[in-house]
Amino acid sequence: MSAVLSALMIQYVAGDPAVPALFMSQSDIEQLVSHDFVGYYSEFHAQNFAAQVWTNNALLTAQCLASGVLIVPVFYLLGSNILASG
Repeated sequence: MSAVLSALMIQYVAGDPAVPALFMSQSDIEQLVSHDFVGYYSEFHAQNFAAQVWTNNALLTAQCLASGVLIVPVFYLLGSNILASG
């Protein structure tokens, strides 16, 4: 479900050029597209990057399990993760 919501968010942001301008300036967008994107995926070796992603997912899962009784924090944690990935 979160993958679908993330995909919809990506489609919305990519489909309307005014939306990214709400979050970043044009120079920041150019920096992100031209330099930061490649650096993010090539900064660490593949196995270290995979371990970082796995650790993030495990931490999110642990937080959701720990706050599962209250329900609302789970929606907050998953929603913030969708926003970050979208």
